This record gives sequence, C-alpha cells and structure tokens, in this order.
Amino acid sequence: MSAIDAAAKVLGEARAPLNTKEMVEKMSAKGYWSSPGGKTPHATL
Repeated sequence: MSAIDAAAKVLGEARAPLNTKEMVEKMSAKGYWSSPGGKTPHATL
C-alpha cells in the first residue's frame, strides 16, 4: 500500500483530526505502511 493510500485509510478510520506525525505512527502501528528508512517520513507525506 502506498503512503498516500495508507494515510487515507488511517484518516478514514480516525475519529479526530490527525497531524502527519500521528498519521505516520498509526500507519506503521497498523501495518499499512512504514518508512523505508527515511529520517522524516512525516515531511515526505
């Protein structure tokens, strides 16, 4: 799943607004997407 698709899925499941750092944390925790080693995945998203 791409980062954009994972972000859309996480936002759709969220009950509150999320910032990009929160989205990346949830995307990784749920196994939807994880950074391939970048230092700032939230900035990339």
